[in-house]
Amino acid sequence: MSKIEYLQHDRARVGYRDDGEGRPLVLVHGTGGDGEANFSGLMPFLSGRRVIRPDYAGAGLTDDPVEALTLDRLAGQVLAAVDHAGVESFDLLGFSLGAAVATRLAARQPARVERLVLVGGFVSGADASQLPRDRSSIDQ
Repeated sequence: MSKIEYLQHDRARVGYRDDGEGRPLVLVHGTGGDGEANFSGLMPFLSGRRVIRPDYAGAGLTDDPVEALTLDRLAGQVLAAVDHAGVESFDLLGFSLGAAVATRLAARQPARVERLVLVGGFVSGADASQLPRDRSSIDQ
């Protein structure tokens, strides 16, 4: 069973799930899902890893009053969860919009991200179907 944690970061209440022990792996969810919906099916296959699944603005455990989201804001929420969990270096996987968020995080924190895996990402925010469902825009 996941340990659920919360923290305050830049006016947002950020929630994340923390499971297991071992080498840290951070999983960044996609649009329309959260860390539980997108990755719960993988959890049985990740034994031997500490898995951190943050929910960024617009999803799951996180409540963020800001209307205009940016990749920097979302990446900052993911990193804040990792910091709150006490993790210094980690492997990072991003799915869908999470791939863009993970890329931004890795570009800003290259010394902390040991491995980066991007799954089903997209290149541009121009496709409205890729945007968080309860927000009107995202700045690249």
